Amino acid sequence: MATLTAAVPAPPRRLLLRRLLREPFLHFVLLGAALFLAGQHLQRHPERYRIVLGRAQLDEIARNYARQYGAEPSPAQLRSLADHTLQEEIYFREALALNLDRDDQIVRRRLVQKYEFLQQDLIVPREPDALQLQRHYEQNASRYTQPARRSFTHVYFSPDEGGDARAQARALQALAQLQAQGRTRAPELGDRFADLYDYAQIGQADAARVFGQSGQSGLPQALFEAPLHQWSGPYRSGYGWHLLYVTDEQAPRLPPLAEVRERVHADYLDDERQQADAAAYARLLAKYEVKREAQP
Repeated sequence: MATLTAAVPAPPRRLLLRRLLREPFLHFVLLGAALFLAGQHLQRHPERYRIVLGRAQLDEIARNYARQYGAEPSPAQLRSLADHTLQEEIYFREALALNLDRDDQIVRRRLVQKYEFLQQDLIVPREPDALQLQRHYEQNASRYTQPARRSFTHVYFSPDEGGDARAQARALQALAQLQAQGRTRAPELGDRFADLYDYAQIGQADAARVFGQSGQSGLPQALFEAPLHQWSGPYRSGYGWHLLYVTDEQAPRLPPLAEVRERVHADYLDDERQQADAAAYARLLAKYEVKREAQP
């Protein structure tokens, strides 16, 4: 007679996994594998986990503190700063290990900037002699030529008094009166102006800063087209309308080298540094193979 045996259900997978994870032998294998991988990594990168915080580093930390706060750090402060530096260095190395520096525009820009600074420190142009300085001055005379300047007085008419058209009309009436009377200064015929009424030896850029820009026919442009020793206008500024009486002018002037020697010297060194930078970049570029799939 056949004997009936009840089937024993198989243990769930979760129960088997739980039993497996409790096995000491598995723990031993996993720990051994971890130690082996760590050992391999340390063999390949022995310096990653070695940090030296010596006397030179501490002195540099103290100097940086003194430059910022004007006093030497106390021993307790120095210890705290050293601990912070150590933490910063560890975080920095761990971030590099995780490749967190990749595809980060801020990090990229900062590294590029530091490399540029390094290149500039390495490139020190030679001091120019008198002949080189003279040649640079002559070849770049436009840099040192002082722009034309004019002295003038003006009468101002505000658009706040009846609107822009009304201010222009009042300016035209005053122009006729001034031309008939032959006066060379009459600010009282207009409205109160927030700045000066009389200007001496002012350039176009300075005039634009004072009166603002108001198109191609505005006052800063018209100032150097207006006739000498007679009233003209009205001209528009950023404030309103003006009549001009130009009393004096100075043509563009190239000062002698003696007057601008310091500027010429600085420009010469800067130009030499830029040329050296360009040559250094050309040498670097020659080391790379660049494939442009599309032209910008």
